[in-house]
Amino acid sequence: MRVKKLVLSIITFGILFALPALETSAAQVKPKTIVSTKENVTCDGKKDTLSLIGIPYDETANFLKEIYLRVQFSEGGEKTLQVGSGYEPTVQFADLNHDGCKDVFVSIQTGGSGGIVENELYSFKDRKFVDLSVPLPVQVEAYFIDGYKARIKLPNNKSYTIDLSGRKEDYDRMGLYKDGKLSEPTELMIDPYSSMKITRTLSGLGLNGIQRVSGAYHADGIGDIESLWFYANGKWVLEKVKFRELKSRK
Repeated sequence: MRVKKLVLSIITFGILFALPALETSAAQVKPKTIVSTKENVTCDGKKDTLSLIGIPYDETANFLKEIYLRVQFSEGGEKTLQVGSGYEPTVQFADLNHDGCKDVFVSIQTGGSGGIVENELYSFKDRKFVDLSVPLPVQVEAYFIDGYKARIKLPNNKSYTIDLSGRKEDYDRMGLYKDGKLSEPTELMIDPYSSMKITRTLSGLGLNGIQRVSGAYHADGIGDIESLWFYANGKWVLEKVKFRELKSRK
């Protein structure tokens, strides 16, 4: 019994001794400031300090597992928000909700195969935090049809028929088509936003979004859906949407 107790004590001591070492190892990955800039986002006439702070997986990793926006107000106090994860976060300032005060627009590259970008939009007017969000991706109908073609229907009732005969050999090999007939109903792939930028719309300052449309697989790019959005009455309004075929697709 004494031997067993001694062995158990040694094992227990070893585990307890190892815990601080693990915590120290994890703590060595320190947060780093990616962006630091000054802008008046509260509309008090004085510039606030805004920083994007990232925590990588390790000291050599480019991918940031956590990204934070820190706003240090000119009159004291601060607000810190977790805004996502990814690569190369950026911050821009523009009055997108049209209340006379600049909002904070954050973009983060996710690093996925589709080149997806994550976007966040916040207001800090009068030091009151409001999550304005960004427009949801445009919902479209997009599917293959007989004859090695695809059809895309947009919310504005515009319809596009795309000739995909240049992909005939690939589609036949995959079993997508047989003798020009679609083997079964198959939708196209519509990505979330691969780009979202501040731009001038028909009504004023708004957002421009780009979504990639692909065929049988992600690399089978067909075109892009481009949308223009304007913020009005507390919500995003779709002002314009169109489909643009990729010239280098065939």
